[in-house]
Amino acid sequence: MEAAERLAAERRDGRLMLVTHGGPVRALLLHAARDKADALPRPLHIGNTSISVLRGGPSGWALDTINDMRHLSSAQAPDMMSAPPDDAERP
Repeated sequence: MEAAERLAAERRDGRLMLVTHGGPVRALLLHAARDKADALPRPLHIGNTSISVLRGGPSGWALDTINDMRHLSSAQAPDMMSAPPDDAERP
């Protein structure tokens, strides 16, 4: 979270795009929702190529979009749409 906040602060226009794996995405989402734990789905699945959006401001981070996969269709990428849970999602 510290690295994401530092990178966001360095951007003059305030926009930052990070491309990463599901674990760091989950960490960022959990940090943003720390005061609103019920705002996140359980289990917190992050699909391959999914898009999640956080908005930062003076009062902290806000959840905008979580695990959006509308850019994929089941005909284009069935293996990405139905990815099994990863280790972080297992009970």
